[in-house]
Amino acid sequence: MLHQLQPLRIDRAARANAEFQIVGDSMQPGILHNDTVTLVQRAPREGDVVAIRAHAPHDIFGKVFATIWRYHEAHHKPFLTKDNPRYRGTQPVEPAQVVGVVERVHPRTYREERENLRRIAHDIALFRACNIAPHADLGFIRDWRRDELKAVLNIPRSELIGGRLPWGLFRAKPRSDHPHSGITRRDTLTIDPCPDSHVGQLVISRCNNGETIIGTMQREHLDTPAPGEFYVDLGERRVFLTGCNDGIPEWRTIGVVADIQHRKRTCT
Repeated sequence: MLHQLQPLRIDRAARANAEFQIVGDSMQPGILHNDTVTLVQRAPREGDVVAIRAHAPHDIFGKVFATIWRYHEAHHKPFLTKDNPRYRGTQPVEPAQVVGVVERVHPRTYREERENLRRIAHDIALFRACNIAPHADLGFIRDWRRDELKAVLNIPRSELIGGRLPWGLFRAKPRSDHPHSGITRRDTLTIDPCPDSHVGQLVISRCNNGETIIGTMQREHLDTPAPGEFYVDLGERRVFLTGCNDGIPEWRTIGVVADIQHRKRTCT
């Protein structure tokens, strides 16, 4: 359906190497709401992110130029998918429908509350149905959770609104190197602050004593009928997550690293 498509708000007149602003979340984690993309005119290839001209306005953001998708070919039959797993399914396409190929993604310089408008409206409806007053910080990560993430991340002002961190994925830089995970302070991480973590993910975990770590979640003896404890692999040591202190888990996942943009090193 059209309202589920990822729209592009027109920024400049369509031309070769034109730039357009992204609205929506269907191409996360690589492309976020308010990013700007550069489109080039060429034939699409397998795996390209492409723009398909829109034929109707978006129900929240109004007039849009196009929708963006991931382009694939199977047995000479082109089709489209979304990167965000919430948007499942495929859509057939003809190469002639492609109005441009994304050559470059420019990170956003600001955020806006309406990127979470649907989710906020949904939560308000639930609160009203239960005769409960909505939270004052609806649409934002709680300040104490933002501060926990700041223990290992430098969150730029462009990802905040009035100092608060909105719901949804955001970009940040690690405060230190994490060689066991291939992360350096020069890299840019895309973080999911409301994660549903599982084995194999790169997670941010926090202990009750304030220690915060980044590493890959694993589980002992996972390939056996009786798997063991969950732990975070830090290379030189394992941090077990299932230990309890008076029945309260000592560790909890506060974020998942959804994407890593490695800063290329140059020689002089």
